[in-house]
Amino acid sequence: MTHRRIKWHRADFQLPIDELYRVFKTNIFSNSTRKGFSELYFEDGVVSGLYSEEKQFNEEILSPVGDSIEHIWVDYESIRFSIQQLDKTYLLISIINPRKSFKFFINYLSSLFEYKYSFQALQLNLNNYIDWIRVQDEIEGIRFKKARISGLVVNRSAKAAVEITSLANALSDLRDLVVQKQYTLDKVVGAFHHRGEPVTYELTRTGGLLCSEEHEKIFISFLKDSQIQT
Repeated sequence: MTHRRIKWHRADFQLPIDELYRVFKTNIFSNSTRKGFSELYFEDGVVSGLYSEEKQFNEEILSPVGDSIEHIWVDYESIRFSIQQLDKTYLLISIINPRKSFKFFINYLSSLFEYKYSFQALQLNLNNYIDWIRVQDEIEGIRFKKARISGLVVNRSAKAAVEITSLANALSDLRDLVVQKQYTLDKVVGAFHHRGEPVTYELTRTGGLLCSEEHEKIFISFLKDSQIQT
């Protein structure tokens, strides 16, 4: 199965999801605005689509005879996304295969709604995720292949970051290594079976997910069931 990366944000929209879709539909990308949405869909309470902005760049070049010529070239920055209700207060924004920076997309959403709503990168408590996944009736064969931690206290003047790769259980091996020491769990790489189907994934404290598209709903269920740490 092909995996894709997701970066989660949340927004404190006081707006029904169908109304959000209507607003997006009135801001379709065009040659006159040079920014806006395309490929919009609204299905099962999820708005998905593509946001694009046209970027123009001016470059001055010299001809072989020394004449200055202005050259204008055009590029497009695009973000594929989906948005759905996270709870009564927040919307979940999923940035799909995010580029290094997608601030231009968040800035556009802010301006589109006249800066009435706030946007935040999602911060996860991975210990809560581990507790959650272990009690799911439809999930079995849970295995953690890798774990990364930071803030591990070495002594009074030093802290360390550690990543463990395990053939058995990275979390158990981690506990053996850092007995009774404080640290922050930053990333887990794991596998399990959901309704008999194998699932592999990577989940980070900073709201990043790597998994196949058909399995993303499992992790969104965790977000909806759990208290989100801000």
